[in-house]
Amino acid sequence: MPARFAHLFAIDDVLALRLSDGTYRAAICAQISSPNRNGPATSRTGARCTYDLAFTTFCGNGPPTIDDLRACSLAGHPVDTSFDASAILAEQPGADAFWHSPGARERIRPFFVGLDYVLIAHPHAVALVDRFTRVGTLSVRPGFKRQGGYRYAASFEELERILRVQAEPPRTPSGFRIDMLCEP
Repeated sequence: MPARFAHLFAIDDVLALRLSDGTYRAAICAQISSPNRNGPATSRTGARCTYDLAFTTFCGNGPPTIDDLRACSLAGHPVDTSFDASAILAEQPGADAFWHSPGARERIRPFFVGLDYVLIAHPHAVALVDRFTRVGTLSVRPGFKRQGGYRYAASFEELERILRVQAEPPRTPSGFRIDMLCEP
């Protein structure tokens, strides 16, 4: 019988990542996805699991603290829908606070909050795990883990490229304030 699989990261882990230029970025492990919806993968390699990282707008010369991150945003964007406001609020209680925030005023209809994920398959995460430092935990409120977009990273170079492109104008990091998305 194969050994039970152990995850490298846990849901709600806040992970700092040092880039090759010496600056740090940070992400929340918002989800761990697996085709086995009844529980974690049980293979030796964990090949059936991905770590779904929601990166923040944090960029600093050292690893962030949880307090630093509360002033940042999670990368994401509004997800248009034909649902009415009450249906959206049933799934994402408090989403209306984002509808009335700066930058949302030009939108005609209510929207879902969608996070942009970087997905890392477990075998690739094994090669990257030493590049991450766990700095604490933040829990994204239930309902707000909806996917707004995703990219895959299989190496440090790919991950770094994704983060650099995300920060370049006109793709200046945008998203939703962490202090509004996460549990206090």
